[in-house]
Amino acid sequence: MSSTVEDGLLESLNFRPSGNSAQYVLETRKVRFFAEASDRFGPNSRVIRFRLVDQGFWEAASSRIQFTLNNKDASNALVPISGPCGMFSRIRVFVAGIQVENLDYVGEICTLTDRLKSADRRQNDSVEHHLLTSGTGDAYMSIPAGGSRKVLFQLPCGTTMMEKWVPLALVSGGFVVELELNADTGAAFDTTNTPNWDITDVSMLTSIHTIDSSLANSYAKHILSGNSISYHTKSMVTTRHLITDSTFTIPVVRGFSRIAQVYLTLHKGSSASEKPILDFYSPVNNQNLNTTTDVATYQLTIGSRRWPERPSDSVGEQWLRLREAAGVMYGESEISITPTDFLNRKAVIAWDLEKVGHQGASHSGISTKNGDLMQIDVKNSGLGAAGDYCLVYIVYELLFSLRDGAVDVFD
Repeated sequence: MSSTVEDGLLESLNFRPSGNSAQYVLETRKVRFFAEASDRFGPNSRVIRFRLVDQGFWEAASSRIQFTLNNKDASNALVPISGPCGMFSRIRVFVAGIQVENLDYVGEICTLTDRLKSADRRQNDSVEHHLLTSGTGDAYMSIPAGGSRKVLFQLPCGTTMMEKWVPLALVSGGFVVELELNADTGAAFDTTNTPNWDITDVSMLTSIHTIDSSLANSYAKHILSGNSISYHTKSMVTTRHLITDSTFTIPVVRGFSRIAQVYLTLHKGSSASEKPILDFYSPVNNQNLNTTTDVATYQLTIGSRRWPERPSDSVGEQWLRLREAAGVMYGESEISITPTDFLNRKAVIAWDLEKVGHQGASHSGISTKNGDLMQIDVKNSGLGAAGDYCLVYIVYELLFSLRDGAVDVFD
């Protein structure tokens, strides 16, 4: 194999401005959208809806939900055990009146994705909401009796994390984000004292860009001529499955064009002290790690293919597979879960189904649209009592195309 090496101009001798200019972006506005219908939400008013309508281009990834969290208990502090996103049970996104995303078990999703961040990133993100006080743990700064705090958080939706800008003027009926508060008011808080709270001043902070009229008109002409603008991102579907025996099989019957990753968390619902949003059960159960306690195995099957080809049969391999799925195996980042926590109440099982997903390629996952059945086999989980269950999180490639007055959704 031959190769040719050519001389290049050193950066120290290159006096051209780095990168490309973007003079066609005329203005960037830091705007605030307010919730529809009401400005006070709580146990009796749980659905919060934002309708984004503007003449500019929306930078979805810049968005944050902000509200004032009021502790209505005059005697006891309100003690968070997660970020504000944990207060919600469901998020739906509509584009031109069509549902594009539907996330259930939002609190568990946010806890899972938060723990897959690096420790530094988790701590920095917590400055926007409750402030972590225990490094990589789950101890957050409390709100004093009768006090209030303004908090922000990023939505866990693929459509609100896209790098591509959205021309809101071309979205018929606007871009709608609907959030539903958890019916369990103690889901995201310590329940030593019954939490009593509501939220006010609810808004979405985001960036809107104004671009040159000739360029903006070219996008409008493209849409009005019957063409479409396509957006590619990732989303997640979460399903709950009861566990009635220590060894069990979970069938997943929904089909996807491309599945990227699958995550599994175990929950000891039979224990009243367990918090669904917080406690991801480990079969090692905080015991000394040895061949007597490390006996659980995990394997995912789609049709005739298996991941891995032999079941994962050790905590070490389970951690390896988790790092593969989270995209941190090669050292560019790291997961904030500590080793002892992984053996106790922060265990996550994962399978990476992308062939080259973390090396810059998209749509390299596995399709289940051809009727192949997906199933997860777990042995020696240590669960099986009444109330025990697991959550399966399926990360898939989401594509939606914006057309004149409508949108096409492909999952």
